[in-house]
Amino acid sequence: MVSILNNYISNLFYKEIDPSINPLLFSEIRSIISSFLNFTSIYNLKNINKECYHNFLITQQIIFNQQTIRPFFIQLQLEKNIYQYFKNSFLPISLVKLFPILPYRDHFLGLDYIDNIQHKDLKHPIMIGVDCFKRPFISIRYKFNFLKEKNKPLRNGKLTLFQRYSNNYKCWVKCNDYGLLMLQDAPTSLSDIDKQNFINNLVRLITDKPILCSTYHVPNRVRCVKKVHSVKCKLDHTF
Repeated sequence: MVSILNNYISNLFYKEIDPSINPLLFSEIRSIISSFLNFTSIYNLKNINKECYHNFLITQQIIFNQQTIRPFFIQLQLEKNIYQYFKNSFLPISLVKLFPILPYRDHFLGLDYIDNIQHKDLKHPIMIGVDCFKRPFISIRYKFNFLKEKNKPLRNGKLTLFQRYSNNYKCWVKCNDYGLLMLQDAPTSLSDIDKQNFINNLVRLITDKPILCSTYHVPNRVRCVKKVHSVKCKLDHTF
């Protein structure tokens, strides 16, 4: 085997091949070695051996490598284009990068709200994206119970948050909202407190901890009492 390899290596840069070597074995060894070379090495080998017997297989190896790495670079470019719109948002970029990207589709948009993302559109429980107006958004599908339904089957919940205006990264709103997740007591436009509560509960959700939900009641006409509830809530992985 060593002699075969030596013979192969000595002939890498020559057209002639020792006839004592089985061509099929030679091709197999060549294929194995080529598979361990990086893209640049294979390409260089091809360029300096234009007349070599194994040129065709090296070309095939280059094509295979291109086909393998092309989706990777496409994904990198996509992520770069998406992440830049979250850079100035209230969401930590380290948190944003945990979530898969949802390619924008025209039906996501109502009049000017991104309020038509459906359960079936989300291939993962939490996804991020950018709409046609370059507004970043995050959409979530989850399971929950209302406060008085602790022993009942979990309901399907959904929530989408997005940057309201392309030129105002501080103004975020909620829509497509059903359930108790994080922002039940928040108005449509989110305050700084609402944003922080969202981040806190998003972390609790992805770490499989109960979220915190606030309710208010007025025992008399003088004061309003706020009560914080721990609510069972989990990501919806059913598709």
